[in-house]
Amino acid sequence: MTSTSRKIGIDNLQESVKSWITNLDSLEIYNLDRVLSSVSEVPLRNINLNNLFHYETSNSISDLIVRRDPTSGEILDFYEDFKDLSEKDEAIPCLFDENQLDIKDLLFQIPSIGDGIDFSKKTSDQAKLKESYIDNSSVVDLSKAMFHPSISDESLLDISTQSYLDESYVNQSFLQSENDVTISEILTENLESQDLWAKKEEVSRTSSGSSSPLIDDLQAKRKVKKYALLADPKLAKSFDEIKSKLAHNWPFELDIFQKQAVYLMENSENVFVAAHTSAGKTVVAEYAIALSFKHKTKVIYTSPIKALSNQKFREFKATFDDVGLITGDIQIAPEASCLIMTTEILRSMLYRRSETLHDLEWVIFDEVHYMNDAHRGVVWEEVLILLPDHINIVMLSATIPNHMEFAEWVGKIKQRHIYVMSTKKRPVPLEHFLYTGNSNKTSNEFYLLIDSEENFLSKHYFKAIDVKNERTKASAGKYGPKGAKQSVTTGQEKNIWLSLIDMLDRKQLLPVVIFTFSRKRCDDNIYLLGSLDLNTAAEKSKIHLFIKNSLTALSEEDRNIPQIMHLSESLARGIGVHHSGILPIMKEIIELLFQQSLIKVLFATETFAMGINMPARTVIFDSIRKHDGTKYRNLQASEYIQMAGRAGRRGLDKTGTVIVLCKNEIPDIKDLQDIMKGKPSQLESKFRITYSMILSLLRKKDMRIQDFMRRSFSEHKMTQTAENPAVYEAANIYLNEKLEFFKQKCRNESSIETCAYCKQSKMYDYYHLCAEYSAVHKELYDKLHVNGLIFKSLTQGRVVFVRSIRKLDPKESKYVYKLAPVILAEPLTKDDNSVLALSLDEVNVLKNSEDEFWEEEDSITNKMTSFYDKTNLQYEHLIEKLKNFKTNEIQIPFILKSLETYKNIKNATLLKIKYSDIQAISSKLLIKNSQIHFDYSFMSLCSQFNEAHFQQRNVKFVQELNRELSKNTSFVNLASELLRFTEVYANDSLENENQSLLSTNLVLDFKRDMSIRDLQFVDVFANYKKVISNLNNLHCLDCPKFYEHFDQVLIENSIQDRINYVIDVISGNSLLLVSEYRYRIEVLKKLRLIDERNFVLLKGKVALEISMAELLITELIIENVFSQMQPCEIVSLLSAIVYQQKSSQDDENYLKTSFNNAVLDQGRDKMYQIAQYLNNIQSECQLQVSNEDDYVEQLNFGLVPVVYEWSKGVSFCKIKALTDTQEGIIVKTIQRLDELCNNLKSAAKIIGDTVLESKIDQCSVLIRRDIVFAASLYVKNQ
Repeated sequence: MTSTSRKIGIDNLQESVKSWITNLDSLEIYNLDRVLSSVSEVPLRNINLNNLFHYETSNSISDLIVRRDPTSGEILDFYEDFKDLSEKDEAIPCLFDENQLDIKDLLFQIPSIGDGIDFSKKTSDQAKLKESYIDNSSVVDLSKAMFHPSISDESLLDISTQSYLDESYVNQSFLQSENDVTISEILTENLESQDLWAKKEEVSRTSSGSSSPLIDDLQAKRKVKKYALLADPKLAKSFDEIKSKLAHNWPFELDIFQKQAVYLMENSENVFVAAHTSAGKTVVAEYAIALSFKHKTKVIYTSPIKALSNQKFREFKATFDDVGLITGDIQIAPEASCLIMTTEILRSMLYRRSETLHDLEWVIFDEVHYMNDAHRGVVWEEVLILLPDHINIVMLSATIPNHMEFAEWVGKIKQRHIYVMSTKKRPVPLEHFLYTGNSNKTSNEFYLLIDSEENFLSKHYFKAIDVKNERTKASAGKYGPKGAKQSVTTGQEKNIWLSLIDMLDRKQLLPVVIFTFSRKRCDDNIYLLGSLDLNTAAEKSKIHLFIKNSLTALSEEDRNIPQIMHLSESLARGIGVHHSGILPIMKEIIELLFQQSLIKVLFATETFAMGINMPARTVIFDSIRKHDGTKYRNLQASEYIQMAGRAGRRGLDKTGTVIVLCKNEIPDIKDLQDIMKGKPSQLESKFRITYSMILSLLRKKDMRIQDFMRRSFSEHKMTQTAENPAVYEAANIYLNEKLEFFKQKCRNESSIETCAYCKQSKMYDYYHLCAEYSAVHKELYDKLHVNGLIFKSLTQGRVVFVRSIRKLDPKESKYVYKLAPVILAEPLTKDDNSVLALSLDEVNVLKNSEDEFWEEEDSITNKMTSFYDKTNLQYEHLIEKLKNFKTNEIQIPFILKSLETYKNIKNATLLKIKYSDIQAISSKLLIKNSQIHFDYSFMSLCSQFNEAHFQQRNVKFVQELNRELSKNTSFVNLASELLRFTEVYANDSLENENQSLLSTNLVLDFKRDMSIRDLQFVDVFANYKKVISNLNNLHCLDCPKFYEHFDQVLIENSIQDRINYVIDVISGNSLLLVSEYRYRIEVLKKLRLIDERNFVLLKGKVALEISMAELLITELIIENVFSQMQPCEIVSLLSAIVYQQKSSQDDENYLKTSFNNAVLDQGRDKMYQIAQYLNNIQSECQLQVSNEDDYVEQLNFGLVPVVYEWSKGVSFCKIKALTDTQEGIIVKTIQRLDELCNNLKSAAKIIGDTVLESKIDQCSVLIRRDIVFAASLYVKNQ
């Protein structure tokens, strides 16, 4: 081609681009003569005119939709539904489908990165094709760069600043390969004499094997590029230069980090601020809003919860005019320039390409540390991945230790710098105290534990211990002995609170927030303080007037709801309560009164710690332990810091006071140090694959799910130490050479191939059967563990077999696998990590047979310099990782000759074993023998041994204990009995040494001996016995060198496992969740939500409209479960999906008892049936059903009668009488139910079911009334 584009040099590229844009006639496609001359040069080829009669039809811009009678199927009407042309048509094949190739891959015949193909096997023909493509398509590639959507008109003329390539194409496309360069990089080098297209040809040759100093330099720059940068302190001084031009001003002097952030945002930089509560992070958010107003663009503020969105709307509305709010149940000014919304709403907008996102300049993510939430944290990652790169980001978070790591991830996926400002300095320092008093006489027991300089004063801790102990002894002497852990009575609890609050009042330490980790205890404490009055008459009047004005919109009956009446009386006395069981409107009243300091004492759960700035003078912790839904545990440091941060009012208090209440025992000093002085929890990825995510990405068709996973924070943490694919390529070579080295070594010493036994018996088949046995064994024992059935047999005195690995010869590294019998000295329970057992000798249960192989020196490592720099830290880290690579443990199904035998008991000892160490459980229970028992002295020694074990005392101490044990009668009797037990099976093994241990009476038969008849174990038992039978048919154990040969196969496979891992990383199949993704794809195909080509079908489109339990609700709609129901019946059954309260016994009874309504009973049974069907489909597709996907577990019919009566028009007072569920939970459930109804209306439109659409619309009308949908006080009158 001899066009203008061929003549463009690097120096005048920008001028040429400008000329192209301003004078399109200069382009050759507008010059007819040149185009014709080019066409005439095309060589003639064979032309088949018949091809003109075959053509592909264009896609229709509309669909003809039929309206039918839902009962008879009669056609009622037709209407034309025009497609949304902003989205790609469904008929267009998805170029990013895992079963298809990327367009560039099609050109090069290179498999897609998700297909698990080793890219190292590309042929030379493919490389040539690649080069020829570069030669002939350079202009096309440039046009991609010039007109990429992320490049604005203003920046188009400054191409050197642009990086237009999406990182998701790394290792897929030559455009972003390891040896490639972008236009900006070439321009940076200022290659004056090089032609742009010639430069690309040179790059192509370099990628084929040649070297270039320029490319090496560019690669080096790319390797060290960091996206997370600490904000320069000098920026605070630069702030003064722009102070007069700011988009927004404040009536106070900004802190250093605030000045840094404002200066950077003025330069359109992304910022991440990590600071304590009340540090002033809101200033940064306000400036992003002000900048958007100045630039006439849009800004979105996101929060983790709807209540916080409402609060922020009120706060920003007081400062800015054009502010809107979008939540699940309300929209205020959705066209506003500044929109407040939850993160879920923004995610939905991004997936749907909402018009609201047009002209968006800034997105503010508040409470980023909420990403650690197990259930909703994934939403933050989705939004950050989906957000277009050109949109500026402001992230606000509490202090987190890995803020730089998180910022690096965000910068990497956005290909932009993230400037980090982090401050540990609190605007108001905190002082932490222990309070041990229990009455007015002891209210001075107030001990400073951590001062305002953050020094831990241990002497005050021990003083508190001494005072507490003295009072306990005095009380015991006066009233009789009392246990140290005895709970306080209701009367004592009341005295503690009254004396403590009185002391705080005298010391002017009110208002106080008392964090109590139970809604019930919060309510109980309010009743206990019924006689306490902390407000003046003037304050009472203000509170009364405020509550009256706030409730004017409610009916008289709703204003007389018992909770409102009780709280109104309590608030007048200056005492409030805040938790999820409180009516939303009352929670807002409490929050607003607290901000005005009209509430002096507030009992609250930890949700109060997350919200707008509502500081108190003092914070009290009722306890430092909480129940997290599964177990009781100590508070985490981050939880404590977040709640304690409410203490101290900026500008009012010099210090904030934090008190840990010690009603019973004083917490352990180590626990207090860990909680108060420990590091906050790191931000951890909660990324998971969901059905909604898969369907949304398949519909969007502009990003593969593998690329989406690769961009997640979890993948970033996994790959940040070895990002360079060349490291894995080098490791692949290393491991293959290692494998060949080992095989050669085996052939020289004792090869399996020349062994008559092993060759004949197929040792490799035996190994794979052992692997299968190990998996089945683990599955069986895991199931027994989860159900707790196995612990009936793991009682004190039970003999169990643990794995023991011994050297055949101390001089050689040859091992033999043995089973060692041990006696449980204490019962093993589900909560125990380990248990004490008696053994006749030391048992090595931790040794891995391949450890020494990876520890030994070999010549292969020294060869690495021939193809990779051995000193490269990334490579060294990977090799170390491969050495410690965890392969599946392979167990040998043991036979009689594998059992350990002993001659005496002189080496008997105690040792710790884990549940995972147990290979088999003996049918022998030694404690049942007449004269054998565990006496007190023996148990005392066991206790000392436990202490010695966990505290890691010196060896002499343990030896002394063992000497004491050898003199103990119980210990000697047990050891002797165990010896006799081993002698019995030793005699049996002489007769039939290769008999399977599991076929003897020595081992417990779970089905027979424990009478386990549970259906879930039937298949596991059958598979267990089948595998053992198959193993017994292979007589590998007859080989005299069996253990040596088995080790060879074991190590060989361990190396191969590592090779497979490396290849997976290279090919893209090593993504953490790729298997789960494939399982979920299979589920969607089985349910016909997508087809075999991964096109989203009509059923899938229905699921996309649903925001919760999408598969279940989609099946309910398609199965016409609601077709014959009335709206009140539909909405009441739907409540079983949104009601998230933990099921009580009464709730579970609704599965068995009748609702006294045949339609509701049938609907409940059908919902349960479909939920069970979905769980079965997921299990068939090998998907591990988690809580989020267990549709049976999600169903809770406890509020069905309540919602049914509410939809019938019954008042809130009367429906509350039907349930023990708290008022706030009922309201939240019905509000979420309305959001679900909106989803169902959209779904009904998609399938053209106007009858269902009308019914669902009526559902919303029925439930949207009275106090349940009372307007938020934060948005009232807006």
